[in-house]
Formats: sequence, structure tokens, C-alpha cells
Amino acid sequence: TTLEDRRIGLPPVNLALARDLIRGSRIERIVLEGSPRADADLQLLCGALVALSQMIIEIPELSGLEINPLTLSRDGLLALDMTASLGEPRQAPPLAIPPYPQHLSEWVVLPRSGRHVELRPIRGEDEPAHLEFHKRLSPRSIRFRYFYNRKNFSHAELAQMTQIDYEREMVFIASAVNPVDGGQETLGEVRAWRDPDNIRAEFSVVVRDDLRGEGLGRTLLKKMIRYCREQGTLEIVGSVLPDNKPMLRLAQKLGFQCQPDEANDVMTLRLRLRKPRHEWQRERLRLPVT
Repeated sequence: TTLEDRRIGLPPVNLALARDLIRGSRIERIVLEGSPRADADLQLLCGALVALSQMIIEIPELSGLEINPLTLSRDGLLALDMTASLGEPRQAPPLAIPPYPQHLSEWVVLPRSGRHVELRPIRGEDEPAHLEFHKRLSPRSIRFRYFYNRKNFSHAELAQMTQIDYEREMVFIASAVNPVDGGQETLGEVRAWRDPDNIRAEFSVVVRDDLRGEGLGRTLLKKMIRYCREQGTLEIVGSVLPDNKPMLRLAQKLGFQCQPDEANDVMTLRLRLRKPRHEWQRERLRLPVT
């Protein structure tokens, strides 16, 4: 790009953020107009931005880096010249966006089908798979998850679901290889939002209808409970429609207290994870769930 076509992003950058960074730029227009494989070339550029972002984080001695020119051809992406400036290791400032918590990923085997499934934190790049996941949910599952019927999700809504701040919320998805096209597909998700004082985390869980009976919802929820407990959260709570019998049975098996909230026509689920250490924490726990 030229100096008149600057784009600024804060590390760490993932593929979704890198694509947003390029979108609308002069280089995007050049690629779209002149490349026979524009989507693949833009993906290469996004990958380069992600790699540069990671270098900034992992190499504290790096004080400057210039790549000029960077060429894009049928052979791929090639840096013809570059200059790097090294100095004393800098003290890493707090990142505006927490890096992807790869260490929280794990593999499980579904007992009924024997299918290998990865449980991992969601990424911005999961947006297309997340859209397909919601398309495969029945109206009943959508109502149980969102408390009302809906058919479509906008890009902005999906971006909010997938591009999360890992310090404030966590989403674990069950991801597996699609046997039809070999790509990745989402089978289920569990989501939790923690309050600023880490007193409570409010959770939701939903699994694709064709995977009922696999124990995937239980596996996802147990993973979220472990995560919240490790983060020092005192209590995990949820709201469930009274006719969502499978979720209520699962919650009872995992030790949740189930109480009716007649004002909102829901069942409130509570599971204490840790004992409060301070009086203000005990006071907060006495307040009703909102």
C-alpha cells in the first residue's frame, strides 16, 4: 500500500481482523481487479499480517520492520527486500486484545459415534462455520437458546459471536472435520460471560439436533465449569425455559440448583464454584441473578 493508504490494527491480529484491515484498501482493489484467484491471494495477505502481528508479540527485541516490496504472483507471496531494527528487549505492554488461548484446546471422542471432536475457544475465522451451525439448528433449539424464534443472523451478529474478548467472555466450540467436503464444521457451543468482579458467569449451551444423545452438551458444559473455576469465578448461572427438559436434567446431574423465576417465566440454574473470601463477595452472591 502507499503512505496515503494506511491501515492500523492492534496486535494480536487474527485472520478475521486482518481481513477487516485490508477491506476497502487500495491493495484490495488491485487484487480484486487483477488477480484470477483474488480470494486466495487476499488470504495470503491476511496470513502475512497475522504472522507480522505474532512477531511483534514474540520478539521483544524487534523495534522496527519494513518489507518493501512485497510481491504477489501466481507463485505466492514474496518479500523481495526487508529491513529490521533490533534493540534492547522492550517491556511488553498489555495487549488491547488477549491472544488466542490455544492451551485450552483438547480432543475428545464422542461415545456413540466414535467421532473425534476438538473442543477449543472460538476464533474470528469460525464465522462461516458458525453461520452453518445455526442454519442446522431446529426452530425448537433456536427458541431454547435465544428464547424466541428467529431464522437469520447478520454479519455483525456473527462477528460479535466469534470475535470475542477472551478476558471478558469465553466460548468453547466443538469442531470436527466435515465428512462431505473435508472442511471444519461446528457441532455445538457453550458460552459464558463473566461480570467485571468475577462473581458470576452466565452461561448458555446449544448442540446440533442430529447430535442428541452423544453427550456433547454435557462435555461442553463440564469444560466451561472447569474453566470458570480455574478463573476464580464464584458462581455459574443460567436461565432455561421451563419446557427445556433435556437442559434441566443435565443441570441437575451436574449439581446445579434449579429454581423457578416466575417473573420472567424461566428456570434459574446455579452452581457454586468457589467460596467467597470477602464480605462484599457474599453480599453480591445474595443479589438475584439479572
